[in-house]
Amino acid sequence: TTTTTTTEETITKEPAPTNSYGGNFVTIIWETDVRAASIDVLVGDTVIWEWFTGPLLNVISGTGHVADGVFNSGLPTESGTFNFTFLSPGRYEYFSQLQPSMEAVITVLEPTTTTTSTTSTTTSSTTTSTTATTTTT
Repeated sequence: TTTTTTTEETITKEPAPTNSYGGNFVTIIWETDVRAASIDVLVGDTVIWEWFTGPLLNVISGTGHVADGVFNSGLPTESGTFNFTFLSPGRYEYFSQLQPSMEAVITVLEPTTTTTSTTSTTTSSTTTSTTATTTTT
């Protein structure tokens, strides 16, 4: 006598929180080391800048420490949080007003859609599978 026991476990993973545009939240720790502050995001993503200690900081969009008016966190503070949702693709340079070396870039990309379809056909004892993948940018 053979006894087979099958146990199924369902794991439910909570989806990552999204903003009202369906985009993701991306956090940048905006401190004196800005190497990780230049990132790529998708249209609809919200970038959150956080700074906790150290010099007075803020976040202003623009090039060469000249504001372009796209976003501005206000006056420099010792600690703070600022967020901005990017709704258009492009290159967004930004800086901190009182810190000449603090410059970075957010590159906003269009989302890419991938569709996969699979067709299986069984004839006699032969199975043929076809998979097609389409990528749209």
